[in-house]
Amino acid sequence: MNLLNTFRTLSAAKIALIYLVIAVLWILFTDRILAHFVIDTALLTTIQTLKGWLYVGITSVGLYALIQIWYQSFKHDKVRYLEMQRLAIIGDWEYNLATDSVKWSPTMFEIFERDAKDGPPPYQILMKRYFQQSDESLEEIVKSVIATNISYKEDLQLTTEQGNVKYVRALISTIKDKSDQVKGVYGIIHDITDSTEHELELQKRNNFIEQTLNNLPIGVAVNTIDDGQVYLMNEQFSEIYGWPKETLKDVDSFFDVVYPSEEYRREIKRKVLTDMASGEVERMNWQRIPIVTQDGEQKYVDNKAIPVRDQNLMISTVMDVTKNVEDESRWENLVQNDPDLILIIQDLEIKFLNNAGARMYGAPPEYFIGKSLFEIIKVEKETIARERIAKVIKGEQVDPIIHKILGPDGKYRFLQIKSVPVKYQGKNAVQIVGTDLTKQINAQSKLEESLQEKEVLLQEIHHRVKNNLAVVSGFLQLQQFSSSNSELDQVLTESITRIKSIALIHEKLYMAESLSDIDFKEYIEDLISGLEDGQIIAKNVSVHLNIEPLTINVNQAVPCALILNELIVNSVKHAFDENGGKIQLNTFQKENKVFVEVSDNGKGLPANFLTTNDGSMGSVIIQTLISQLDATIEVSNDDGAMIQFSFEKSNIKGISSTLGSK
Repeated sequence: MNLLNTFRTLSAAKIALIYLVIAVLWILFTDRILAHFVIDTALLTTIQTLKGWLYVGITSVGLYALIQIWYQSFKHDKVRYLEMQRLAIIGDWEYNLATDSVKWSPTMFEIFERDAKDGPPPYQILMKRYFQQSDESLEEIVKSVIATNISYKEDLQLTTEQGNVKYVRALISTIKDKSDQVKGVYGIIHDITDSTEHELELQKRNNFIEQTLNNLPIGVAVNTIDDGQVYLMNEQFSEIYGWPKETLKDVDSFFDVVYPSEEYRREIKRKVLTDMASGEVERMNWQRIPIVTQDGEQKYVDNKAIPVRDQNLMISTVMDVTKNVEDESRWENLVQNDPDLILIIQDLEIKFLNNAGARMYGAPPEYFIGKSLFEIIKVEKETIARERIAKVIKGEQVDPIIHKILGPDGKYRFLQIKSVPVKYQGKNAVQIVGTDLTKQINAQSKLEESLQEKEVLLQEIHHRVKNNLAVVSGFLQLQQFSSSNSELDQVLTESITRIKSIALIHEKLYMAESLSDIDFKEYIEDLISGLEDGQIIAKNVSVHLNIEPLTINVNQAVPCALILNELIVNSVKHAFDENGGKIQLNTFQKENKVFVEVSDNGKGLPANFLTTNDGSMGSVIIQTLISQLDATIEVSNDDGAMIQFSFEKSNIKGISSTLGSK
C-alpha cells in the first residue's frame, strides 16, 4: 500500500525514467553475466531470446500495474474533486455543439434543485428557463463566448426548478479541438447564495445606517484611533463644521482648519487628547467649543467622543449650538439690567449671577461663579430651600417663598424666591429669581410693631371707658340710694341699665382678639344675664334665646344693644301682670342682613307704638337708634307683642359711639 501511494505521488516522466534505468541495467548486466557463464553460442542466443521475452513480460506487467495505479489515482482524484465541488457547492457543465448534448456534474443537480434521475435539461431549456431575472440571457452570453472566444464571468440570479431564488457565479469558456476549432462550451456554476444574501443584508444594513446617520440632526464621524484616518462621516458633520469631507480627512487636518488660531489649537488639542487618554467617558464631552468654518464664520459646537478601542475606532458626535449660545448671550445681556436677582445653578453650583444679584450681596459676579450655592449664601431655612430645588429639578412646580438670607457681606436680606427648571449651556439647570423685599418687610415689621402698640393702647382705652362708665353708673346708684322719689328712682334705674349695656360692649372689645367686631350671640347672653342679676327682669318672667352665631361691627353693636335693652325693659315693665310671662329673643342673618326679633306673650302694644310722640325716653332712644342703623322696624300683636328690626351688616371699621351721628 505504501509502495502504491508512493507511485501515486510520482509523475509519468519520473516513472518512465525509472523503467528506462531498469531496462538499461537489465540489458547491460544480464548480457555480461550470460557471456561470462555461458560458452555455448546457441545456448547463449536461446537464453538471450528468452531474456527478451522475459523483459517484455516484466515490462507489460509493469505497464499494466502503472495503468492500474494511474486509473485508481484518477478515480480517487475524481471522487475528491466531486466532493470538493459538493462542499464548495460548485458544479460544472459541458455543451457539445456537434451532438447538441449537455453534461452536468452531480453538484449541478443540487444547485438547480433538479432530480438527478431526470438527467441534465436540454440545452434550450438550460439557456432560457433558469436565468430569466438576469439582465442578459444565458443563451446570449454563450453565443457571445463562442463568437469572441472570450471567457465570461458574472454573478447571476437563478430560479431553481423548485421556484427558489439563488445567486450563482457563472464562468463560461469554449472547448476547442486539435485544430483549434470550437467544439463546445464548458461552464462552472458556483452557488454563492449564502454569501450574496449576507452581502445584500450587510449592504441593506449599511444603507440603513448611512441613511439614518445622514438624517440625524447631529454630525457623526468615525476615525481610526492609531492614525486618525476618517473612516466614515455623515453630511451633517461636514455641514456643521463648514468644511468639505475631503478636507477633514484625518484628525490632524481637522484641527488645522477648524481651529485656525495656533495658540487655541494647541490648547484645545492638548485638552482633547488628555481627556481621551484618561479613559473617562464623562471627560470626553466638550461643550461650547468655538470653531471657524471655511467661510470664516464662527460657530459653537458641543462635541462628544466615544472610543471603541477593541476595533481601533473613535466615534465623534457634534451638535451645532451656535443659536443656543447666541440666545444665552442675549438672555444674559437682558437679565444684567433686571433689578431682581437672577441666578442659575447646576448641581447646586452657581453658573450665572446677574449684576443686580451681585450688588445685593456686595461682591462682583465672578466671586460667585463655580462655587456652591449654600457655601456662599446662607439661608435661614436651608433644608426647605434644598427640598424646593430638588422638586424643581424633578419638574414639580413650587410656589414663591420668602427666605431670610445672609450674604457674604454679613447682611441679612429678605428675598422672595421663584424657582423654575431651565436649560443652560445644554444641561438641566435651575433658574432662581429673587426679589429683594428687605425694605418692605422691615417697614412692615415696624408697622406691625406700631400696630401692636396701638392695639394695646386701644384695649387700655376700652378698659378705661368701661371703668369710667362703671364709675358713672356708681354715681347714679348713689343718687338712687339717697332719693326717696319713686319716679326718679325709676329713671335712674333705666339710665344705669343703659350705661351697663354700653359698658358691656367695651368689656367685650377689651377681652376680644378683634378690637372692632364682637360676638353678638355672646354679648346678648351676657346682657340678659346682667339684667337678670340686676333684677331688672323679674323672676316670674322667663327669657328664651334663639340666637345664631354672628359677629357685628362695634358701630352697629352699640345701637343694636341699646335697642334690645329698651325693648326687653319695656316688655318687663308694661307687658305682664303680677303673674309674669315669657319673652322670646331671636337673632339670625340672611345673606348680609341681620334680623332681631323681640316678642312676649303679654298685653301687646298699642297700634300707634313708635308712631306718636309720647315723649318717653325709651321711645325716643329706639327711634333714634333705628334711624342711626338705617334699619327697618315692624310691630305686631299676636298673642302678645312682637317687634322685629333688621339692618344691613356693615364692614366699616372704627370704634365710636354712634349716638347722635344722624
